[in-house]
Amino acid sequence: MNEGLQLGLELMLDSNDGKVMSAVRGWRNSAYILAEAPNVNWCIKSKYDGMNIGRYSNNGKSYGFSIETLGAFPELGLLVVRYPTDAVISGYRANERYSFSMNVILRDPESKGTAKGTGMIMDMSSGGVKFISDIELGQNVSLLLSNYYCRTVKNEWMDYKIVRVEKVGNYYIYGASMNPHGGNQKSIWIDLIDAFRPYYEPHKLLVDSDRIDDMDPVGCPCHVHIGKLEMLSTIRGFKQDRYAIIDVPTINNQPAIIVGGKEEVIVRLHNKGKVYGFTANVLKQYTTPFPVWTLGLSSKMESHGLRQAKRIATFTEADLLIPGDVIGGAVLDASEGGIKFATRSGVPDNVKYCKIWLSLFGDSSREALNCKIQNLYKSMGHTLVGISILEEDSVANRVFRSFYKSLSRWSIF
Repeated sequence: MNEGLQLGLELMLDSNDGKVMSAVRGWRNSAYILAEAPNVNWCIKSKYDGMNIGRYSNNGKSYGFSIETLGAFPELGLLVVRYPTDAVISGYRANERYSFSMNVILRDPESKGTAKGTGMIMDMSSGGVKFISDIELGQNVSLLLSNYYCRTVKNEWMDYKIVRVEKVGNYYIYGASMNPHGGNQKSIWIDLIDAFRPYYEPHKLLVDSDRIDDMDPVGCPCHVHIGKLEMLSTIRGFKQDRYAIIDVPTINNQPAIIVGGKEEVIVRLHNKGKVYGFTANVLKQYTTPFPVWTLGLSSKMESHGLRQAKRIATFTEADLLIPGDVIGGAVLDASEGGIKFATRSGVPDNVKYCKIWLSLFGDSSREALNCKIQNLYKSMGHTLVGISILEEDSVANRVFRSFYKSLSRWSIF
C-alpha cells in the first residue's frame, strides 16, 4: 500500500530547522521514499523526543507521519527517507487542490506595468497555485488568466507570494500562496473554482485515466540491456528527462556489478498492454542505504500505442450547439484534434455533427468550432461527449489551435 503517494507530490518535511518543501520522486513500499531536497547535506534533526514530521496531501486527504533520513543520492539531489509505516490520515485539506491547465500572463505586482512573461497554471486551490514559466521571478508575482475561461467570472490581476521554486532545465515550477490582504482577488479566484467544482468528479476521472498513458513507472519490473546482456530490475524512482532509480539488476538471481566508467543502458518495461523504454547512463551503484543504480536519462520515456496528440486537462465553459438546442457545459480536456465536453444535461445519441462555442472565444463572438460527436456516455451525473474538431481554416479553429499550442508548450512536465 503506497498511502496515496505519486510522483511529483509535494512533501513537507518539518524538523528543528523549520519546514522544508520537497517533492516525491520515488519509493519502495515499506522501505523508503525518495524526496527532493534543497541540498543533500540537509538532515532531519530531533524535534519532539526524536519525532519529526512529514506531511503530504492527495485526493483531498492529508497524511502525517514520523520521518527519518536514511541517506542521500547526491548526484540527483535526493534524500532517502524512511517509508511511512505510521501514516495518519488527518482529514481533508482546508483548501482542496484542483489539477488543470490554464494559460496566464505574469507581471511584477509592484510595477503594475507591462507583462513580464507568460506561464501555465498546473493546479490551484482557493489559497494557492502551482504554475510553470520560463521567467525567473522574485518573491512576488501577479497572475492574469490569458483566456476568458468562464463567462461568469471577472478576469483581473491576482497577487501571489512565491513560497517554492524548482528549476527544471530552462523552466521554473513555482508554488505560490495568495496575498492574504487581497480579499476581492480571492473572491474572484473562489468564483472560478466554484464554476469548476460541479465538473470536479468527471474531470478527475479523465485525469486519472490519462495517467495510464503518462504511466507512473514506480514499482514496475523492467528489463535492463547493456549491449547483448539482459538483466532484470524494478523501477523505484523517476523524473522525466532527468533520472531514474532502479534496484541493482540481477543476472541468474545474482546482482550485477558495474566495472569502469558510466555504462549506457536501455531500460524497457510493460504496463497495461504497452511497451515503454528509455536510454540512460549509470551514474552510480549504491549498496547502502539500499542496493540501487542511479541513472541519468539520455532520452524521454516513450511508448508504442499512445495517441499522437497529447490530451491536456483544462477547463473552460462551453456550449454544445445542436439542431434546435444549446446545451451548456464545459470542456475538461483538449487535444490537437478533439475535446471532451461535459454537461449535466442529456445529449441526444442520434446527433452526429455539432458546433462548440468556447468561453475563450469571448462573449460577443459568434465563432464556433464545427465538430463531429465520436462517443458519449454517462458518468457521475454528467454526460461526457468525445468530440473531434473538423479540419477547416476558420477563425474559431485558429483560436483553438493557438490555445492548445500554448498549453502544449508547458505540458512537458
